[in-house]
Amino acid sequence: MRPTAMVIVALLAVLATHAHSTVVHVPSDQPTIALGIAAADPGDTVEVAYDTYHESGLVIAKPITLLNDWALPGVVTIDGDNLGRILEIHDADGTVIEGIKFDEGYSSDVGGGVKVDSCDVRFVNCHFYGCHADIEGGGLRYRKGTPEIVECAFIGNTAGNSGAGLLLTGTTDGEVFDCTFNNNTAQWGGGAAIYEASTTPFELCTFNSNNAAGAEGYGGGAYIWDEVETEFTSCGFSYNTSTGGGGGACSDDECATLFDGCSFVGNSAAWGGGLFVYEPEDGSVEGSDFILNDADVGGGVAVEGASSFSITLCIFDINSASIAGGAVALESCSDAVIVANCALSDNDANWGGAVAVEDCDIPVVIGGCTMALNEATGTRAAGAGVAFTGGTPATIENTIIAFGRAGGSVVCEEGASLTANTCVIHGNVGGDWIDCLAGQESLGWNSDVDPLFCGLSGAWFSLCENSYCTAAGNPSGTQIGALGPGCDACDSPVEATSWGSIKALYR
Repeated sequence: MRPTAMVIVALLAVLATHAHSTVVHVPSDQPTIALGIAAADPGDTVEVAYDTYHESGLVIAKPITLLNDWALPGVVTIDGDNLGRILEIHDADGTVIEGIKFDEGYSSDVGGGVKVDSCDVRFVNCHFYGCHADIEGGGLRYRKGTPEIVECAFIGNTAGNSGAGLLLTGTTDGEVFDCTFNNNTAQWGGGAAIYEASTTPFELCTFNSNNAAGAEGYGGGAYIWDEVETEFTSCGFSYNTSTGGGGGACSDDECATLFDGCSFVGNSAAWGGGLFVYEPEDGSVEGSDFILNDADVGGGVAVEGASSFSITLCIFDINSASIAGGAVALESCSDAVIVANCALSDNDANWGGAVAVEDCDIPVVIGGCTMALNEATGTRAAGAGVAFTGGTPATIENTIIAFGRAGGSVVCEEGASLTANTCVIHGNVGGDWIDCLAGQESLGWNSDVDPLFCGLSGAWFSLCENSYCTAAGNPSGTQIGALGPGCDACDSPVEATSWGSIKALYR
């Protein structure tokens, strides 16, 4: 039977009414956000007008969209006045929160600003300011589900335990994209903490001036723990601090974390000023820069108890360690650890100006690296390039160690051994082919010739066309060092020391 005109009109009226009811306006339709959420049906939108709303204890238990009506980030503020958690979300797959600022939320347990449990929620252009949780997740605590956290800011949040800005625990995939973490403080993971086998990746995020405080603070910017397998891609960690390990970030306890194309600048900690990696199941640092970081051990990176880990295509410049490993410190490694194709310059430590290796049971391989202008000074003052101890068997290959300013090129202590293949060791104050390198200068294609860098600052130590270290310049046909030819034939360069030349390193 075909519908009559009256039936059609009636159906259209119902549809029009339903379409109108899908947007609940606050405060015009409902005076508060709590009442707006209560009035919304699954799939509806609660649209909030620009203002500050003093509310807490909000609950979303159905899939809705909560957003501000200006379509601008953070123009609607929900101020919890430190009276309680601002928002809890559960049983609400598909919920979207957009353009909301969560300010001064408080929880005696988790999620001072927002708590999400076991559902898929998308946060876009949200700000989490000055929220606190006594245990974890000061700004946002997200447990299980697939989070989408895009262009959000976590600023000035605190947590008594972990994840002052953001805590992810047991989450699956999703993304944290283009988010900012500034001035957050917790014991573990000042900016963010990622726990319990989470696989959510971070991309284009910045972590600045966060702090891991307390007697055992780990991961000033980010703390990764308990079999997490995640990636940080093109993220920046700057001026974060930790009382324990990982001023910029700490990956702890059988995690497989990849840092790809990240920068670590001006971070500080006791171990691993930029990054501390403890007992990784796997993982790597690739194509990342470590500049002006400092620690007691491992100014740029410290790795302890690795079963597998690699550091490749990285730049380490002007990092320092008061004890060992100005750029990199490796300790108690039980499986393959590789440092490859890295440029390490102007780093300093008491022992191992560029790299320090201690108590590793398996061969540590350093390959295709350039170490220049590093120094070992202080009470130990040994190994401007590399220092080994504790029976460590090591190989350096296709590597340049040149122009070390103090401490000699390398040192081996307490039974450590070192084999050099196709290396150039030259111009180090305190000696070149010394200690465990003695007698190897004439083996294979090792050499003590000047490597002929294009410059000793501002050029990242690329090679003159006529350098022995180019693939065409030595009988092995292999490039020696991290960088290939970068200028015409030249004589030995003169080190530039002007402030302009130092600044040129960062251009």
